[in-house]
Amino acid sequence: GPYLASKVGFLSALSLIQIAVLVSSVNLVIPLEGRLPLHFVTFGLLSISATAMGLLLSAGSAKTERALAGLPILLIPQILFAGAVAPFDEMPAVSQWISRVTLSRWGFTAAKKITFGFQPPWNEWAALSAMAVMFIFIAFLLLRRKG
Repeated sequence: GPYLASKVGFLSALSLIQIAVLVSSVNLVIPLEGRLPLHFVTFGLLSISATAMGLLLSAGSAKTERALAGLPILLIPQILFAGAVAPFDEMPAVSQWISRVTLSRWGFTAAKKITFGFQPPWNEWAALSAMAVMFIFIAFLLLRRKG
């Protein structure tokens, strides 16, 4: 309960500060296409969702070493199935399914929509938000079971 809430609150706030600095800095050097506030929302949601995924990994691991060993298992699919290495439509069916459950796919698609379509990516934001809530809820259940 309170322990997880404090972690989510603190780490999310820290992530949002980092995103504000990152997006602002990049925009100064290479102006971002699309509406800048939409980029902030997208990367903010992506960051909070990734934080929630990390908290879930931590809650599900008995030891720090196990959580660290699990990081590549979570991160490699984020890179491979985002849609940047191979476009989503060209992926085999199994890869498309895996892509649908990766945070990076929804963040990448949202960024493309903002950059090239100049429109709010509502579906992508909903997917990122839903995954964050799901990760936090499962982490809560795991921590409660641990006692």
